[in-house]
Amino acid sequence: MNMKKVVSKCAATLSAVAIMGSTAAGFVPATFANAGNVIAASAAEISDFEYSGTFLTTDLYCAVGSSFTMKVTLGQEDKQYGTDGFTYEWYYSTGKATGTNLHNQFTWSKLPYTTQSITVNMTTAMDGAHIYAVKVNKATGEKTQLPMRTVCSAKANLQLGDTSTSTSNGATYVNVPVYLSNLTNRQISAGTINVSVDKNVFDGASFSFAVSGLEGLDSFANGVYTNAFLNATSPATLSSNNLLGTLKLKVKSGATYNGSKITMVIDKPTLTGDTISGNRVYGVNTASAVVGSSSTTDTVPQNFRAVTNAQYHQIQFVWDKVKGADRYGIAVKLAGKWRVQTSNITTNSYITPKNLTPGMTYQVAVAARVNGKWDTNGAIKNAITVTVK
Repeated sequence: MNMKKVVSKCAATLSAVAIMGSTAAGFVPATFANAGNVIAASAAEISDFEYSGTFLTTDLYCAVGSSFTMKVTLGQEDKQYGTDGFTYEWYYSTGKATGTNLHNQFTWSKLPYTTQSITVNMTTAMDGAHIYAVKVNKATGEKTQLPMRTVCSAKANLQLGDTSTSTSNGATYVNVPVYLSNLTNRQISAGTINVSVDKNVFDGASFSFAVSGLEGLDSFANGVYTNAFLNATSPATLSSNNLLGTLKLKVKSGATYNGSKITMVIDKPTLTGDTISGNRVYGVNTASAVVGSSSTTDTVPQNFRAVTNAQYHQIQFVWDKVKGADRYGIAVKLAGKWRVQTSNITTNSYITPKNLTPGMTYQVAVAARVNGKWDTNGAIKNAITVTVK
């Protein structure tokens, strides 16, 4: 899937947030089948806050099977008409733009909603879909088109590798490799790294990116490190081992660091650029590591990753070899259960059959057999999510 933001000036703001599931509605276009019921504008007491216009508009991540809500927020200039002074038109497109990524390069379909907010169930076919709304003034008939937003169901896999130590100018540092897999074409444009450590053990932190083009503004205080990074011109592409970079933690003089826990998450990892349709906001897990301990067992294949082929609708899975392993197995989670696809792989790669269904998303795990035993628990913990192109 080539996941290729269109911004238009407007008085209102479209904001999108993930929410809980909802009941089914009536007829909607096929891509939006099983859409949730529409939420009408609140009848609560009108306040200036409802017309503040300060809500930031966002693209969003929503897992398949969950639901998201998009809502039009009115501006101060709308206050004279009241919250019930407007009706709304909603449009969507699952197509990909080309060239300069203009709004009219998409093929838009109208949704059967007229209320201020809508709730929709996420499906695999909607990954990368675009949605926008038009605010219609009941009194004047004036129409205001809001910015296009993109929904994404891809979840990145964040992993912290085994820690190591180094010394410089009399200080001790703990080095932590950071891997980020399951990105679209291994690409990322922006995000904020958030790290929590024991402030009694560490008094400094920095991050070195393994790819060119990413630059960040960072800070460290009271055991919390943040690094807001971006590439202003084009997406950065990670190498085949999915290494994002290395976290470097400075140990306090005399502190005992072995056994100390490191926790990391990346806030709104995003893919954008001239060749991307909309802004794809990945989902992401929280990762942790313990200084001086192996992040995984020796029987779990490391750097498990997927390479998709849009021409033949295939996926190639690749992983590092496990010492002593004589067989590898691939399992897929179907209908809530793990099902083995093959357990007779003798190399560290596997290619699926051709012509899988484009847009389908799967959770996949690879296990190794060492000394006649399969480490299925370790494999499941290291599973990744991939979407067929």
